[in-house]
This record gives sequence, C-alpha cells and structure tokens, in this order.
Amino acid sequence: MEDRATQGRNDLTRSERNVVALAEQDPLRFATSTAVAIADMAGTSEATVTRTAHKLGFSGVKEFKQACASQVGAGRSLGATIRDRLKSLEGHGEEVSSHGTARAVLAASARVLLEFSESFPKAEFEETVGLVESSRRTVVYGLGTGSHVAEYLSLGLRRIGLRSRAASGSGHTLADEVHSLESEDAVIVVAPRVLFNDIDNLIAEAAPRVARVVLVSQAPPSPRSPEVLYLPLPSTAGSPASEITAACALSDSLVSEIARRHPATAIRARDGLQRLRDALSPARTT
Repeated sequence: MEDRATQGRNDLTRSERNVVALAEQDPLRFATSTAVAIADMAGTSEATVTRTAHKLGFSGVKEFKQACASQVGAGRSLGATIRDRLKSLEGHGEEVSSHGTARAVLAASARVLLEFSESFPKAEFEETVGLVESSRRTVVYGLGTGSHVAEYLSLGLRRIGLRSRAASGSGHTLADEVHSLESEDAVIVVAPRVLFNDIDNLIAEAAPRVARVVLVSQAPPSPRSPEVLYLPLPSTAGSPASEITAACALSDSLVSEIARRHPATAIRARDGLQRLRDALSPARTT
C-alpha cells in the first residue's frame, strides 16, 4: 500500500492526500471503516475516497481497505492479534460473561459472512468452479489456520467424487509438494489473513507448472507474483471473528456448487463413502 501511495502521491489533490494519510496513520481503523466513515474522518466526500483508491491503482475502496488490512496483519504478532480481539470484545457492549463473549463472537462472525455475501466475487468464484471441474486434480495448500481450511476443502471435494489432496509445509517439504504438481492440476492456496513468504514462493513456483493457481485470502496477491485467480475474503481486522470464518464458508459454497452441477457423481461418491462407513463401523451385536 505504501508503494502505491508513493507512486501516485504527485497526482493527488489535498483532499486525496488526506485520505492516504489516514490509511497510513491508522490502517486498522481504515480497513474496518465504511467509505462514508473514511470520508468523514478525512474531512472529504465519499466520491473523493473512491477517486483516491482508483488513482492509487486499486479497483475501488474495497481493495484499498484490503491492502490496509494486509498491512496490519503482516506486521502483527500472534500476541498482538489476540490482544486486538480481546479489545474488540470489550467494546462490543455485551455483558462480561461467557455468554456475552459467545454472543459477541457469533455476532461478529455473522457480520463477516453478511459482508462476504454482499461483496462476493461472483465472476472469480464461477471461474474457480470451472477450473476445479476441468482439472485432473485439485491441490489445496495452506499454512497455520489455512492448513485446516485446506484439509476441510480437500475432504469436501473428495466426498463428492473429485480427486483432491491437501498440502502444507515449507522449505524442503514445500519443494516436494511443488515437484509433484502436474500441468493438469489446479492449485488453491488458502491464506486467510496474510501472505507469508512461503505462500509467495509457492505461487511463484507453482504457477508455471499447473493449469491455474487460485488465492483465497484477505490480502491481495503480491505485485511481484505471477498472475493468479484471486478470491478476496472480507477483513476481520479489529474483530473477534476468526479469519477462517469466510474461508470455510467459501469452501462449503465451492463444494455445494460443484455437487449441484454434478449430482449423480456427488451422490454416487457419498453412497460409496456410506457403504465404507457401514462396513468399517458395524453395529454392535447384543
């Protein structure tokens, strides 16, 4: 975000520079505010905020906010992240109790999903569905919490009859994963909150080897990365909601849409799985 601001600063008006200054001084607040609120804080109009985003090379305010969110996430330790979540619980207005905490987290998660529903990347999702349908195999990669979503998505795809496997690791382990990729594979990279160096390295090495790489993340792909199909997740900066909330929902949406398009294959795969479950978990005899 700082690189874009530096490159475009000479073309900005005073009001537009105020918007950039706000984003630089408090990226967390910027990322979690509406365009109207940003305009209010910068002493300008919503149209100016949108125009600033476009001048900096973003597709709109949403992408501008995502860049700020990734900036916050990249520089935050795990301890700082949990402190932010605890602070957000204090300001939620719920009673100080286990029930109040649960209500606050559930409400925040619901808001994340509602925001995702409204800003859902329809064209990119449609392209991802087609990619998974046509690929020989889908490899889903993730680190940290992303590895759990990768396992979840890969399992969902296998259960509806598609070839898929989850991958994780870095260094030598990552090299083995990339080495096993083939030209007819699709790779889905799940990086819910930030893009680690391992993610950038994987994308750079995998992109020339496979049919397409899909990135699922709050953070936009690095300008230095090869072209990827980007499925943006809503920011959870300053929220008690988990960064994997929307990622899991996107996984469910992808599996459900492919099953809808190929019901016979999905049902046949699930029936086969059920037969195996019955065989491997026989009922007890009395």
